[in-house]
Amino acid sequence: MEDFFWIGLILVLGYISKIVSEKFNLPQVTVYIFLGIFLSPSFSLIIPKTFIEHTGWIIDFSLVVIAFIIGGSIKFKEIIKMKKTILYITIFQAQLAFFITALGLYFIIPFLISNNSGYSDFVFYFSISLFLGALASTTAPTTTLAVIEEYKSAGIVTTALMAIVAIDDVLSIVNYSLSLSIYSSIVGATHGEYLQKSLELLYHIGGSVFIGVFFSLLAIYIISKVHNKNTLSIAIGNIMLVYAVSDFLNFEALLSVMIFGLVLSNKSNYFEDIFKHLEENYLDIIFMLFFIVTGASVELNMLFSMWDIAIIYVILRAMGKYWGAYFGAKVSKSRKIIRDNVGFALIPQAGVALGLAMLLYKEFPSSQIAQVVLNTILATTIIHETIGPFLTKFALKRAGEIKQDNKSKKSKESTNLKK
Repeated sequence: MEDFFWIGLILVLGYISKIVSEKFNLPQVTVYIFLGIFLSPSFSLIIPKTFIEHTGWIIDFSLVVIAFIIGGSIKFKEIIKMKKTILYITIFQAQLAFFITALGLYFIIPFLISNNSGYSDFVFYFSISLFLGALASTTAPTTTLAVIEEYKSAGIVTTALMAIVAIDDVLSIVNYSLSLSIYSSIVGATHGEYLQKSLELLYHIGGSVFIGVFFSLLAIYIISKVHNKNTLSIAIGNIMLVYAVSDFLNFEALLSVMIFGLVLSNKSNYFEDIFKHLEENYLDIIFMLFFIVTGASVELNMLFSMWDIAIIYVILRAMGKYWGAYFGAKVSKSRKIIRDNVGFALIPQAGVALGLAMLLYKEFPSSQIAQVVLNTILATTIIHETIGPFLTKFALKRAGEIKQDNKSKKSKESTNLKK
């Protein structure tokens, strides 16, 4: 029952913070995260650590629904028109972020961290740079979707952005797999063993896609037979099943859910109302819970202990993301509006990077290399999720795809009521 109290408090304070964000025209995501940090055990001790330890299900459920909506927001007809743009930008921004971050850190971190790993300086610093470079290629689709939903953004930049951040995370898993294989070879471990683990990660991607496609076709078949327009229960039920089955088989569960939403959205008209219903009635609460709980989970001492590496990582990654997106758009001869703006919207980073960093730490828990990588990503998540929403909003507004901000919208509504 105590957990219900804290969830209720979070929702009430979240609503108040939403009003504050609208009044000062701030991205709600950033305000939610700062509220969470203020409530956190590492700052004010208002929310107890025992509650934070029990909130894994909130994060999981929120991510499941968000992944489903992200998948459902990608329309094949729109993507096909921009396939060259999306492909080039996705590859360029992910790989340039990988390269610039890894190279820059390799020359800088020897001045910031002492090597107590037992490996040579080359192996130690190269390995840290390699893994952080691989993780730099990821983007946070959750934050991107939150900003798009908040400001009701629509247009070619928004369409391209949603497709890029969805594909981007798959590419980051590939980068991580390659980095793990290289690392295993240079530290003298059994190359075949870790190469096999790398290949298993790639195999998991294929399995994740299969699970998503299978359950989506099953859901479409069931609905077509019963001819029942009330598809909410079958959709939510299948979302839970897709996540559970994929997780049980050690596949990428969120990728499976995203593929599930993608196929439903493009292959069946029955589910259009479900996506609309979730977005209009539930998404705001889900974002509120997710980002406030995420902020409350932050360990501020981690940021303070890793602040120098974290800031350098953020700067190098941002350079790679922006210039990669710019050159990708240039090579694909994309429209200027995409070339000038998409890069700014690719700064947010959280879930996938943290997940891969945790995976590395679980694989090598006693390794100083894994500890540095995990702590750096934990620290940079705070920075990325603070500045990222502002930059995403800036990009979409500059592209002219935010039709009106919250203030002007409220003013308009007020005027209409008076009339």
